[in-house]
Amino acid sequence: MFKAIVYNPANSSAYLTQINDWRGIGHHLSDGEERVTFDCISLLIDGKEATVFVDDEGLLKEKAQDTNNFFVIGKDGEVMTHPLVGKAIFAGGVDDEGETLDTEFTPEEVLYLCYKYKEEGK
Repeated sequence: MFKAIVYNPANSSAYLTQINDWRGIGHHLSDGEERVTFDCISLLIDGKEATVFVDDEGLLKEKAQDTNNFFVIGKDGEVMTHPLVGKAIFAGGVDDEGETLDTEFTPEEVLYLCYKYKEEGK
């Protein structure tokens, strides 16, 4: 069980939640879909570890047709990820046994780190 921030690029919102296990990750990423496969990205931002869970097949889904669902993670103009699609879950790092830790970020910090992705020239 760990505390995490759920970020939704469609409405630029972020909120704190508690996730019990891998099924909870899929539930928060799913948008009502029955099953979601997910991937994770490990980041170190200002000395804080983050494990960011995203829908592994986000680009293949209908939500990829709406550019409001695209975002990148970065800080002070430095982009730290490739473009991502759909919701993301910001958890902490992992402990010695591989268990996910509580997030070190606030919803406000996540909103600052996530911003809309725009293709160059558009």
